Amino acid sequence: MAENTKIEWTDHTFNPWIGCTKVGPGCDHCYAENLMDKRMGVAVWGPGNERVRTKEANWKMPLRWNTQADAFMAQHGRRQRVFCASLADVFDNEVPVQWRSDLFDLIAATPNLDWLILTKRVGNVLPMIRLALEFVYKAHSTGYNKAHETSTTRTGSLRGRLIGRTRDRQVGPGMAPEEADIRPLDGRCQDDSLQSS
Repeated sequence: MAENTKIEWTDHTFNPWIGCTKVGPGCDHCYAENLMDKRMGVAVWGPGNERVRTKEANWKMPLRWNTQADAFMAQHGRRQRVFCASLADVFDNEVPVQWRSDLFDLIAATPNLDWLILTKRVGNVLPMIRLALEFVYKAHSTGYNKAHETSTTRTGSLRGRLIGRTRDRQVGPGMAPEEADIRPLDGRCQDDSLQSS
């Protein structure tokens, strides 16, 4: 069941940007590269190629989904799930820090959504989250006005889920190499199906 996507394990997909670089065998048959690079020519995959940021109207969609949380919960009995970056990797080295900061700002502004973030770059996660949050803090403490004026920054309420695909890296204490759970900083995920076992 997916209202805004054909992916059955999520309710919405949101792509903050498009483009990526293959980093291992798990990328060999990348559907996003095949669709966005080879078939549609939207973004060229590979190192040194520019990532394409999506339009402002796209960035407003999660804000709308967030306002529909009560109606969704009443109909489905659970929170909405947003698969983030199905056509990219949030933790790609070639994505500008400001873009990632804008994404985390948006996630913080949508506390009624559960964000699903998949990555093949598990080693980048913590350093890039720290850098993005430092960027957000500095930007807001100096009065920097972001492009997404409709969102409010509540970095303490980031809600997300990271599923990293790696076999050789332990992500956190007691976590399986293939899964890491970034808990909301203001509490626990309300949907038990999203919890680590």
